[in-house]
Amino acid sequence: MVNWVEAQKPILHWLVRGAGLRQQTIEIEPGTVISMWVPKEKVMANKKKATNKEVVPDLSSDGSRDEEEDKRKKKKKQRGKEKEKPAVVLVHGFAAEGIVTWQFQFGVLVNQYEVYIPDLFFFGESTTAAADRSPAFQAECLAAALDKLSVRRCTAVGFSYGGMVAFKMAELRPDLVRSLVVSGSVFAMTDSISRATLDQLGFASSSELLMPESIKGLKALLSVSMHKKLWFPDFLYKDYLEVMFSNRKERAELLEGLVISNKDAKVPSLDQVCVQVSDFFHYLHYFKVNFLFTKNVGDISTHICINLYTKNIQSFAKPTSCMLPKCGIEEHDYSWCFHFHMMQRILLLWGENDNIFNLELAKDMKEQLGEKAILQSIKKAGHLLHVERPCAYNRHLKKFLALVKDEGTEE
Repeated sequence: MVNWVEAQKPILHWLVRGAGLRQQTIEIEPGTVISMWVPKEKVMANKKKATNKEVVPDLSSDGSRDEEEDKRKKKKKQRGKEKEKPAVVLVHGFAAEGIVTWQFQFGVLVNQYEVYIPDLFFFGESTTAAADRSPAFQAECLAAALDKLSVRRCTAVGFSYGGMVAFKMAELRPDLVRSLVVSGSVFAMTDSISRATLDQLGFASSSELLMPESIKGLKALLSVSMHKKLWFPDFLYKDYLEVMFSNRKERAELLEGLVISNKDAKVPSLDQVCVQVSDFFHYLHYFKVNFLFTKNVGDISTHICINLYTKNIQSFAKPTSCMLPKCGIEEHDYSWCFHFHMMQRILLLWGENDNIFNLELAKDMKEQLGEKAILQSIKKAGHLLHVERPCAYNRHLKKFLALVKDEGTEE
């Protein structure tokens, strides 16, 4: 008998491929792989690297031909830089894998952004043999996968469970995550937040809420997740249960690894970017800071400190032109680390009728994050606001991404 939820997957894959994305499996370490939809150019670039062969130079070629070839390569490289788009990483929640969660978003983003849609571990084809089930481990491995794809900076867009992973990735890798968009989530799921949420919704455990085993349980989950009460025939609920709730044992472990003690909870530090000397000039240009360090970063007032580390001592130096690599300091004698004290922009985008993480919780998070965060809400939308009101969600998302893009545009 046809499973109608499974049957729509090839159509969704066709739409995603038509938008220029390709599914890629990235090995982080033996036994740990992440499946991710990435721009097709990234797949082609990786294949080209893998198949490149050594080219034997033609000794009969004259110097002018070599010069022409060098010019051609430089022009091609420059054109590639000009066409480079900002990266956006869409991190899914607990009820479905990546492209199912973001099926109404990827199409409006692919023309202006490099879109990456990963599956977290035990969703889709992503899996790990490691015992760690924490959001921090998910974040570390996702960042490692993006590194392998040569993603230098990105905006992480996280929903629910994916929002916690996105917060953690921004905290662990401030050099990678330039800005955040989070919906229906928290910094971390503490004992008190978990218990209060479950008591309010009338569920005994997170597994009962998020991993229903019956049609009745799935209807209850959708009821608390959406503002509008939608009707579907029971066979669709049954098909969804069969397709979307695999790896139950491992996902139950993810939920157990999600909850932390109240005493271990803290507001993530999201305002420092550290880069190595090899990336220094890239970031100077990227953030519109010139060599004399006289400009602000976008519309954010900031200052820049530079710590110079030698092999044996640590010293502080003022940011002057003598700090530039042309001053003759050799790489093998010195290790440079630049600390850019900057604010990562954060958009908290909420459904006004979110019953799982309500708007008051979002307001508290906004207060804790301070001026780096913006809180915007969407009327007549619940927890699944990006599915329930995709047009409104996409307008807010695109406006924020355009603001972040504008700040990083080359002068």
